[in-house]
Amino acid sequence: MKNENDTFDLTIDSTFKAVILDDNSRGYLVRLIGEITGLDKNILKDNLKVFNNESSKRVINEKRKIKDIVLSYNEGIINIEMNKVYYKAFISKNTSYITELYSSLYKEGSEYGNEKAIQININSFNLFKNDDKLVHEIYLKDEYNNIYMSELIIYHVDLEKVNEKWYNSNNKELNKLLLVFIEHDANKLKELVKGDSDMEKVYNKLVNLTYDDIPSYDKEVWDIIAKKQIREQGIEDGIEQGIEQGIEQGKIEIAKNLLNMKIDKESISKATGLSILEIENIK
Repeated sequence: MKNENDTFDLTIDSTFKAVILDDNSRGYLVRLIGEITGLDKNILKDNLKVFNNESSKRVINEKRKIKDIVLSYNEGIINIEMNKVYYKAFISKNTSYITELYSSLYKEGSEYGNEKAIQININSFNLFKNDDKLVHEIYLKDEYNNIYMSELIIYHVDLEKVNEKWYNSNNKELNKLLLVFIEHDANKLKELVKGDSDMEKVYNKLVNLTYDDIPSYDKEVWDIIAKKQIREQGIEDGIEQGIEQGIEQGKIEIAKNLLNMKIDKESISKATGLSILEIENIK
């Protein structure tokens, strides 16, 4: 799925978690969170810890909720979500994550209002199309635009607004840090991160990743492609069974195209996840 000189795509969940949660990426992570939220980086450096990212089911038939990254720090909890493609329900889904995490901060008898729940959404698309702001900060407010609750904060970062000429941007530091998400050419990225030790560590992790480190990488990429094709054909999210059927059909259509291009069956099987027999049965 990637060319020889390309890095793995950091906007894919499996890559994102493998790289960002690596011990050597801690300095980068602290700076990234600090630049987006304004939190003190020295405090984050001393207090940031990886937290369990999976929620337990509270009722029968409730979907298992697996968040991308959950971190605790001295003032509360930070949830980071990598959003590769836009779909209608993603805001509702991610908001449910952070409200659940906020609720989990308080045990019976504890005092509310002392801890914060922060969510950072890194969007591979342009969610806020009417301005060129790189970061949007969202609070719960009343009808007079007064902040009703300051302990729960949601940030959205739109990667489409990142400028490779980061030194000319309004937020130079954050723009520079986000280059690792948008530049996939290993040689170009090496030049962009040169001289920044934290970014160089992220770069080294990216270029040294193997498929053994992130075995679900190709499947995630093909699922994203298939889902995108389905949506472009007017099929909405909502019925999981229909989505899964659509994904399988999408893989078959892709396999057909690759067969027409005279690509060997083994390569098609590896790329799509279809078996050799399934490929041979495609008409």
